[in-house]
Amino acid sequence: MEQNKKLILESFNTIKAPDIKCEHFSISSILDQVKGEFNKEEVALKTYNKHFNNPKSKYYQKTVEQILEMWKESGSTSLSNGSLLDDYIGMVLRDEDASLWELDNWYDNELLKHKCSEAKILLEKLKLAGFDFICREQELFYILNHEGTQYLVHGRFDALFSFIKDNNFFLYLIDWKNTEKIEFTNRFQKLLGPCKSLDDASGNLYILQLYFYKYCLEYTFGIKFPINISIVQFPSTQHKIYASPHVISKELMDEILLFGIKKLKLKRELKKKESSK
Repeated sequence: MEQNKKLILESFNTIKAPDIKCEHFSISSILDQVKGEFNKEEVALKTYNKHFNNPKSKYYQKTVEQILEMWKESGSTSLSNGSLLDDYIGMVLRDEDASLWELDNWYDNELLKHKCSEAKILLEKLKLAGFDFICREQELFYILNHEGTQYLVHGRFDALFSFIKDNNFFLYLIDWKNTEKIEFTNRFQKLLGPCKSLDDASGNLYILQLYFYKYCLEYTFGIKFPINISIVQFPSTQHKIYASPHVISKELMDEILLFGIKKLKLKRELKKKESSK
C-alpha cells in the first residue's frame, strides 16, 4: 500500500499543467452552465405565499424581503462554517492538536462544534475500517481537445483515501458538503445540455464534479487503480455518506465540459457586445 501511495503522490508532484497558451476554466464554473436558472425573488414570493400564515414555519409572518435576508444570512453562516469545518478536518487528518483551534472557533458556535464532532467520528471510522489517508485539497487539471483547440479545466478535490479489499488496492475520492440537504431528484426541472437526462438537483452536480476529478486522476495523472467516489454530508444531525446513483462516462464528461465552455464563451461575447453599445 505504501508503495502505491508513494507513486500517487509522486504523480501529483511531477505532472504539472503544460505551458501552453489556452483558455482555462474551473469545473465549478462549467457545471454552473448545466443548472437551470434560479430566480430567488420568484422562489421567495412562492415561499411567502405558502408559509406566511403557517405558525409552524420559520417563514411565518415574514415578508418577501425578510425571507431573502434570511437566506443571505444563512448562506454567509454556511460558507463560514464550511471553511472552518474543512480546516478542522485537515488538522485531524494530519494528527495535529486542535484543542486551541477548538477553543477559538467553537465558542458560541454549537452547530460548528457538532459538525466537527461528526467529522471526527467519521474519520475515526474510516481509519478503523482500514482506510489510509493520502492527501487533501489537491489541484487537478484536464486538457480537453476539440477541433484543434485545447482548453484546460481545473478543480480541487477534498480528500483521497486508499483501502485494500480482497488483496486489491482501491482509491476512495471524497467531497465534503456542509449543507442541510442533498437531493438527487427534482420532479420539476432537469439539468441542461448533455445532462438533460439528470434531474436539476444538488447531489447530481456534486457527483458530476467527483467524476471530473476521477477522470483527471485517470487520464491526466495516469492513475490505474479503481476509484470509488462518495459525497459526505455534514448537516445539523448525523453525517451521511452518498455513493453515486449514476455512472458518468468519460465521453459524457467531455460533452459536458465542451457544453459549459461554449456557453461561458458565448456569455462573455454577448456581455462584450452589450457593453460596447
